[in-house]
Amino acid sequence: MNELIKVNYESERPTVMGRELHKALEVNSNYTTWFNRMSEYGFTEGVDFISCFPNLESENQHGGQNKIDHQLTIDMAKEICMIQRSEKGKQFRQYFIEVENKWNTPEAVMARALQFANNQLDSIKQQNVALTDTISRQNKIMTAWKPKVLFAQAVETAQTSILIGDLAKILKQNGISIGQKRLFDWLRNNGYLIKTGSSFNMPTQRAMELNFFEVKESTINNPDGSIRITKAPKVTGKGQEYFINKFLGNSKKGVKSKMTIEEFLADDKAKVEEIINKYPKQIPVPVLAEFMGMNYESLRAAIDGGALGLSWRKDGKLTKGYCVPTGKFVYWWFGQNPLKEVKQ
Repeated sequence: MNELIKVNYESERPTVMGRELHKALEVNSNYTTWFNRMSEYGFTEGVDFISCFPNLESENQHGGQNKIDHQLTIDMAKEICMIQRSEKGKQFRQYFIEVENKWNTPEAVMARALQFANNQLDSIKQQNVALTDTISRQNKIMTAWKPKVLFAQAVETAQTSILIGDLAKILKQNGISIGQKRLFDWLRNNGYLIKTGSSFNMPTQRAMELNFFEVKESTINNPDGSIRITKAPKVTGKGQEYFINKFLGNSKKGVKSKMTIEEFLADDKAKVEEIINKYPKQIPVPVLAEFMGMNYESLRAAIDGGALGLSWRKDGKLTKGYCVPTGKFVYWWFGQNPLKEVKQ
């Protein structure tokens, strides 16, 4: 089939341009007058044709080339050709019938269906790529915010007071590498807990006034029938929120920090190195007790089951017979401390 006029197959239905058809039919009147007359035969814009300005980007621009044109469906083009009552009209009407028949053959219908499916597949692939990128960005955001979310959840659930060791676990689980012993040290060095005397490790007056802590008393019945009363500091809900924000670097107004976390960790590392250099084989329990912020009896009772490999030697002024192999202590300390460069 010879092409008499350019047919556009890019839309849902084949179309031809009105001005090209007007020229091909050799109509004597100008295009605008002719098209307006043809439109009176019941053609509807948006159904049978659409208006366009092919030579310019928009219809709002004006000038000599700003000529309106129309995309006509093949059905409309056939009827217009028949209305012309001319040999050209008859010739082009027959041509459009052939175009229409070819368009509707099973092969052409199947080809369009496959093309449509391929277009849909390409669209889905693009959507999947965009969705994957979105999920990847969201995962990165969630990963970045995960510690803050977990901290926020910890604060939200902080309805009751917890032990300082439990606060250390929450901090450590969420990226702040500080164990119970080092948290006690930090609280003492920064004025939240008392450093010396009978009230050692108890909250300072100001920390109590700020409602960061409360003191829990427990009664213990000794084997000999005597009663012993112990006290333990507990962090209140307000205190948990305060210290969580403090370690996140977003401290609210309160007790002013005397030592940064980085300074504290560096100081802790220096103390460990000093102990290892001084006691390369065995470390007396009283030395560890002082380092860990505990009294001798409490530390000995805590590790008497062999957790750190307690050994026995002759009583001395400092040893009281109990000591911990230095290697065991280093292994324990490495397990809770991120500063791996300590010399053994």
